[in-house]
Amino acid sequence: MSTTNEYIRYLEVLVLDNFVRVLSTGERIMVNQYRMGRTDQVPEKAQRLRQWLDTHSWDIPTLYYSSEEGELKYMEKGIEKQLKENELYNKKII
Repeated sequence: MSTTNEYIRYLEVLVLDNFVRVLSTGERIMVNQYRMGRTDQVPEKAQRLRQWLDTHSWDIPTLYYSSEEGELKYMEKGIEKQLKENELYNKKII
């Protein structure tokens, strides 16, 4: 079963994956099952994303859906941005 720290770290992995887009839907589901304590297995790519987070100082943004466009966005220095505007968008980091 995952600890609170593990729960948070793998939530951060899912946020990161919104930008780098390497996890499949099934792998994202497996990460959520791990976070919920339903399995003790985490996909290898999710573990590698976590390792990347552990070795890089990345300010994890808060994501939200824009009510106007229905699109996932984030704030950077008080400015609303689309995910594709981030330097990590579709970047191969693992």
